[in-house]
Formats: sequence, structure tokens, C-alpha cells
Amino acid sequence: MKTMILAAALLSSFAGAADPAPKYGPSGRPAASLLKRERTFIKESPAPDFWALIPYYEGMRGGHSASAAAMAAVLNALRQETDYTSADELITEESLLKKIPAKDFADRLKGEKPAGIGLAQFGAVFQSALRAYGLKNTSVKVVTASDSHPETAAAIRKILVENEAGDKNQIVARYIQSAFTGDPEGAVGTYSAVGAFDAARDRVLILETDRKYYEPYWVSLETFVKGLAGLKDKAGKADGGLVVVAKP
Repeated sequence: MKTMILAAALLSSFAGAADPAPKYGPSGRPAASLLKRERTFIKESPAPDFWALIPYYEGMRGGHSASAAAMAAVLNALRQETDYTSADELITEESLLKKIPAKDFADRLKGEKPAGIGLAQFGAVFQSALRAYGLKNTSVKVVTASDSHPETAAAIRKILVENEAGDKNQIVARYIQSAFTGDPEGAVGTYSAVGAFDAARDRVLILETDRKYYEPYWVSLETFVKGLAGLKDKAGKADGGLVVVAKP
């Protein structure tokens, strides 16, 4: 009898435990929809950036290496017309971190609480990577999103529209992950490549580098801008935005 009472008590305890929250916030999905559910734009449009990036898109290998994972994918996309030999390797997160001086990149991503790399630093490291991989004429432009006002949203939208015109330029976004996914545990700054911009529906495709938990997903332009603008550094200054990399 005592055994039965104890078992019943244990079952009651487990039943009262909090259920895990939905992966994409209260609604179970981000602001728009997952790419696997909503492929209209990819089917109907040339989507040059998407097709340039998707062969090289991988999740981050380390716990805090989203910046390196996003950068590697974009570098490979920019070199897609290279005539490789059988001895040539694609750029990976690991090889990239070895290519750039450790103090500028790899050392900043180590440990449980790494120093990390801010938006301006990321732009500078990207410029170094371009030189290291022979893309010397490729430019890097850092665009900080200091607020989510309509004027800022319009400026970011213009950049996204221009970027969607061809695959010679790519964008990496720095944002608060929780603003896009709805998961409060993701209230940290991260990096991912922008896979596409659907101007007709005003939505942005995020090639999320946190592949352990997420797949590519769409967010509305409004959500996108808020996710960029909401990120601040330790001094309270805006640290979210875009890094636009363009070949001549």
C-alpha cells in the first residue's frame, strides 16, 4: 500500500512539472514561418543570395562561434566561381579561426563566458579575412542599427533590397536571438547570414547559425529591425546591425 501511495505521489510530482516552452515562443513559430513550411519566395524568385549561400551553410561548431560560422559561409559564397583543384579545401569555421590572428578572433570566442566580438570588430576581422583569402577588392560596410524608428527600418530595407539583386554581395546580421525566436533563453547577441529578402512580403530569411536548436526561418522586417536595434554592448551603446560584404 505504501509503495502504491509513493508511486502516486511521484506521478503527481512529475505531472506538475513545467512543460518545456515551444521552440519559437508562445505561438510555436517565429514572426513569419519556418523555411520548410514556407518556400514560396524561393520557388518563385531567383533568390541569388540563397543559392550562393546554401551549399556552404553550416551551424556553429563551438558554443560561441556564430560569428565564425556565418563568416565562413559568406566567404565560400563569395568564392563560388573559383576553379578549385583537388587539393583545395573549402573554408570552415576551424580553418578560418586558424587563418586570422588568434588574438583578433579565436581567443575572443573561447571559454564559458568569452569576450565575444562586437559589430565593429567583426567588420574589421572580416576585412582581414578577405585579404587572407585573396578577396582584396571586396568591400566591407558596417551598418549599426541604433534604433527601430521608421527611418532606420527604411534604410535597412533599402540595403536588403539592393543585396537581393545579385550574389556578388552578402549580409551578416548581428542581433538578439530571442527577438527572432521568442525563446527568452536566447537573449544574447549572435550572428547569422541573411539568406534572402522577400520584398513583396517584407520578410527576411535568417540562416540561423545555432543549428543545434534552429533551422532557417523567416522574420518580418519589423521584427528584424527590432532584433538588430535591441542589442547593446556593455557600455549601453548600439551593437546590433549589418555587415555588408560586396565584390566589385
